[in-house]
Parts: sequence; C-alpha cells; structure tokens
Amino acid sequence: MADYLAWNLESKIGKDEGKAGNNHGTYYDMQAIALALYTRQLEIAKKIAQNVSDVRIASQVEPDGAQPHELGRTNSRGYSVMNAMGFVNLTLLSRHVGEDLWTFETEDGRSLAKVLDWFVPYIREEKEWTWQQIHDYKSASYMPLYHLAAAHLDARYTDILADLPTDKKHRIHLTCPAV
Repeated sequence: MADYLAWNLESKIGKDEGKAGNNHGTYYDMQAIALALYTRQLEIAKKIAQNVSDVRIASQVEPDGAQPHELGRTNSRGYSVMNAMGFVNLTLLSRHVGEDLWTFETEDGRSLAKVLDWFVPYIREEKEWTWQQIHDYKSASYMPLYHLAAAHLDARYTDILADLPTDKKHRIHLTCPAV
C-alpha cells in the first residue's frame, strides 16, 4: 500500500489524476488520504486533506452547490452524485488528521452542504433534471450519500432519506439498507 501511494504521488499518471478538476481528482485525493492513513503516513494525509477545500470544493462547486464539471458529462446525474460521495468520504477521512471539511465554506458560499442541498429539489421532483443523462438513474442511488451525510455530518439529511424510494430490489440495498 505504501508503494502504491508513492506511485500515485510520484508517477506521471498519478500526478495527472491529482491535477484533474473533476471526480477523478476528488477520488485521487480520497484514495491517497486513505492509503496514507492506512500506511500511517499522517503527514501526507494531512497535507492532502488541507488542500481539499481549495483544490476540490472551491474549484469544483458553484455557490449554489452545482458541480459544473460533472453536469457537463453525458451521465451528469450519476457523476454529480458520485463526486458528492467522494466529497463526503474526503470529509470523513480528513477528520482523522484534524481537518474539518464539513464546515469549510468559501466567501461566495461554496461548500459540501451546498452540494448536498442542491440535489434535494431533484430528489423531491420539485425540479426537472435538465442536463444530459444517457443512462436511467434510480433515485435510490442517492441513498448512500445521504445515509453517510445523516450519520456523520448533519442529522437533518435523514429527512431526505424519507423522500427516496424503498424499492428493496434495487442493488443499492445490498450495502445501504433503507431506513
């Protein structure tokens, strides 16, 4: 794991992923922090975590919570939710090195809370999703995101879970049972 982390941090491929301004960069940071924590390289984990607010949240999130890099993709909803899940996981991992990404907010309002709140009118079908989404998207796919957010960041997200379908046949219930 230490060798893999070193390869991620030092190789051209790894460095390029680290520079990505979309979900690739988010998941690169998430993986690097997890590997650094696992291999007890806390200085590396802390250094990456300290940059997440400016390098990821401030640059990938609009003041209203939209994620334009993900909304421009052919599966915009899926990528937007996936990137938000990466942000939540980064927040949880960063706590292990004393970094609180949950309370981070730019002067113009960019924050993880805004990302989570941005989805709510689409979950509740108060707004129609107008970006390209070439694959069917199941509302139950929001479950892991809001389960984690409700359990670890802000209990108010429990209310969102009540708005999601409880179709027990959806694969998401294998890892995230409906409440």
